[in-house]
Amino acid sequence: MSAGLAVVGRVWTGDPSRPWAGGLVVADGRVQAVLAEGAAAPGERVLRLAPEWAVLPGFVDPHVHLLATAAGVLSVDLAGVPDVETLLARLAAESAWGSAGRGAWLRAHGWDESLTTEGRQPTVAELDRAVPDRPLVVHHATGHAALLNGAALRQVGTDDPRLERGAEGRPTGVVAEPAAVLAGLVPPLGWEELRRASGAVSAAMAAAGLVAVGDATHTNDRLALERLEELSVDGVVAQRIVAMVGSGSVGLLRGAGLRPGDPVSGGDGGGPFRLGHGKVMPDPADPSGSIAAGIEECRAHRWPVAVHCVDVEELSAALALAGDRNASWPDRLEHVGLCLPEQVAAVASSGADVVTNPRFMVDRALKYRRQLSEPEQEWLYRMGSFVSSGVRVAAGSDSPTGVPDPLGMVAAAASRPGPERVRLSEALGAVTTSAAGVCGLSGPLRPGAAADLVVLDRFPDTAEAAAGATVLATLIEGAAAHGSDALPAEVWAPGGLAGRK
Repeated sequence: MSAGLAVVGRVWTGDPSRPWAGGLVVADGRVQAVLAEGAAAPGERVLRLAPEWAVLPGFVDPHVHLLATAAGVLSVDLAGVPDVETLLARLAAESAWGSAGRGAWLRAHGWDESLTTEGRQPTVAELDRAVPDRPLVVHHATGHAALLNGAALRQVGTDDPRLERGAEGRPTGVVAEPAAVLAGLVPPLGWEELRRASGAVSAAMAAAGLVAVGDATHTNDRLALERLEELSVDGVVAQRIVAMVGSGSVGLLRGAGLRPGDPVSGGDGGGPFRLGHGKVMPDPADPSGSIAAGIEECRAHRWPVAVHCVDVEELSAALALAGDRNASWPDRLEHVGLCLPEQVAAVASSGADVVTNPRFMVDRALKYRRQLSEPEQEWLYRMGSFVSSGVRVAAGSDSPTGVPDPLGMVAAAASRPGPERVRLSEALGAVTTSAAGVCGLSGPLRPGAAADLVVLDRFPDTAEAAAGATVLATLIEGAAAHGSDALPAEVWAPGGLAGRK
């Protein structure tokens, strides 16, 4: 064992039996001891934190889409665009000055008409005015729709029945679930491009305090999983990755002798990449039937299930096939976007974990006020009702749909008006210990746990403090993934705090 380092200061462990400590002893990438407040620090290497700083378990985002987030880095970012004219101006500028030449596809993402002044989509004619000489695809912020200009529509074929049509039968430019429509048309991004972009995404996540992520992409087949494992094993992505498996690929992986928690390449697990739940995505044409089929496929291969549940019908279908409360990997309900009062008890009795998106209630507030009644807004992305019912609740960003910002999620969850607000400790748990737990990872800072730490410039004891806190350092198994000049140089020596395995 390498020489340990005592980190002395204010520590929130996330352990209900011992939430506060006066420091930690770290060696070989693990927590060796938890120090009582005022206890003498053992050993010669001691890092004393400023009195106002705080150490917490590293943040975990249990619901992201890593490769889609990386692809977003390589496309025009339209998140937060306030109106159609600004959208068109940004696209026109990128088309004129972008690196790709005439005729090459232009990609953009993050547009959401419900958050704009007009509350409408741009027309095909407007998109053509901005981007006249190259095909354009604008991926919606939800990830489940896209806009196409005239050049793109001509490549798809304007008679394609999957295109949305207006009153006169002409394509509106909107296409739902665009992946199948655009397959073979939009040139795929090169793997080296995606690797570089994934490294940039990982660095940004580390700066936000993230030590692990759960990739919740429903199209994850063996090739996609191997690529994610490559990013992890090669160190391109510093965070641990727990990757869901598309429900249609579960049987193939089980046939290869793999189980949840294993790396896709085989072995005993425990490394930076591992397989997670089987992901079930509803088919819009038959939500209930497709959910039932996906769950049954996973059950047949003894694989835990994560079901995409945005509306009431999807949640009802998932609850009709509730899992085993005593399973080593409890099932997961993703998003739980809209949950009726009478469904809360059913969620609790199902034994499933809930992974919801508290920042949506802030980032999409205008959309919900426009589209939903006040009671329906209270039923959105619940947390308080589930926590009080004994459900384990974690908070995810759904990146690139949302921002991977754990402290922002804490602030949103702890400041929400009404009964769905949660206490600060519960909000912190949703991005630390509970988030780790739903991914099959260890969360609380206890002896033997991974030395996954985030150092903040203040303890987020209120929603306002969480919103204003700064991540000073992020350490994964004791190695520095992100840091600042505020910490002593010895922390950033080769091997980090105490040597990562």
